[in-house]
Amino acid sequence: MPATPLEFGWVVQPVPMTAPYNDSAQRSIRANNKRFMDLLSPHFKSAWLEDHFQWLPKPGASNDTLEVMTHMAYLMAQYPSLKFGTLVLGQSYRNPALLAKMTGTLHYLSGGRFIIGIGAGWKEDEYRSYGYDYPAPGVRTRQLDEYTQILKLMLTQSPASFEGKYYTIKDAYNDPLPDTPVTLMIGGSGERGTLRTAAKYADWWNFPWRSVEEFKQKIDVLHAHCADVGRDPNEITLSICLMVSLSNDPEKAAKHAVGNFPVLKGNADDVTRQLEPYVAAGARQIQIRFRDYPSTEGVELFIEKVLPRFQ
Repeated sequence: MPATPLEFGWVVQPVPMTAPYNDSAQRSIRANNKRFMDLLSPHFKSAWLEDHFQWLPKPGASNDTLEVMTHMAYLMAQYPSLKFGTLVLGQSYRNPALLAKMTGTLHYLSGGRFIIGIGAGWKEDEYRSYGYDYPAPGVRTRQLDEYTQILKLMLTQSPASFEGKYYTIKDAYNDPLPDTPVTLMIGGSGERGTLRTAAKYADWWNFPWRSVEEFKQKIDVLHAHCADVGRDPNEITLSICLMVSLSNDPEKAAKHAVGNFPVLKGNADDVTRQLEPYVAAGARQIQIRFRDYPSTEGVELFIEKVLPRFQ
């Protein structure tokens, strides 16, 4: 692996998580996120925002969901020490030329702190509700390949032109061009399409919310694609999103460790042991969501007792 320092980032909470879901809870998301950002910003290197428009609400639950690019611009101005990235943008939601323009603008205004993460897209209810076509998985991954090429073109040359099956641009200007390279991250695990696109074009590859065994298996596939396309796999920084439930109280950690994703849970020693295999496998950028949000117990323990062990 490259001599890339290990960095941690926080996955910003996009929706209220307090219960009961009442008006006060819905209004609290800004305050809760600010408490987390204020705690994390001196210690973490980055903050990450997901790209969703809605979450189908359960009875009595809030569907408040913040749009990613607007939310990011707001936070970037408040926390100038942090890099910010998207985890990850759905390629169907924004025209690629428009996204290249938005990316160049955010990168310029933030002093080079934007990481553009892009994926093939998956959340069918959003596509349908917002009026986007929802093609088959193979089509979406082929679209992602063209989309990524347009982003790379428009972030490095102006004007730029590209003619593909799904996307076309002609003499598209994106001035001012970034004066420092924009990191391009491909997120996803599709072995035939997404990982091949990552092998060809990505600076970083991201794998969300999965076990270390699955992480290793996907790395092997990514490296096989790199060999096939003539790319040095060491040029691609490996990143992974992980859910953490950290508490000195074992019962509390177990209580929070619910859902469909693997959760690193327990006290600081437990979470450290569970993180180590991901680092050994090659992860250099780890994005964390704390399962006990909006409580700050987990993040405070992580900063005090876990983070120093990886520095």
